[in-house]
Amino acid sequence: MRVEWAKTYARVTRFDEEVELVLEEMRRALRFFGWRSSWWRLRENIQPIDGYNSELVVSGRLAYARKQASISEKLASKFRRLWLSALSENKLPAHLLG
Repeated sequence: MRVEWAKTYARVTRFDEEVELVLEEMRRALRFFGWRSSWWRLRENIQPIDGYNSELVVSGRLAYARKQASISEKLASKFRRLWLSALSENKLPAHLLG
C-alpha cells in the first residue's frame, strides 16, 4: 500500500511540475511576441543604408517592419485569448500568464 501511495504521489507532483512548466512556456511566448513586435517597431525608424535610400526601398522597408510587428501583436493577442480561456476552464488563475 505504501509503494502504491508513493507512486501516486510521485505522479501527482510530476503532473504539477508539468503544469508549471507549460504555464512558464506560455508566459515566455507572450513576452517573446511583445519583444518581437517592439523590435520590429524600432526597425521602422532605422535610417536607410547608403545606396538603398530610394523612396520605394524606404517605404517597402517601413511596410515590411509594420507588417511583421502587426503579425507578432496578433499572435500574442490570439494566444493570450486562447490560453486565458483554457486557464479559466481548468480553474487556473489567469494572472499566471503575467
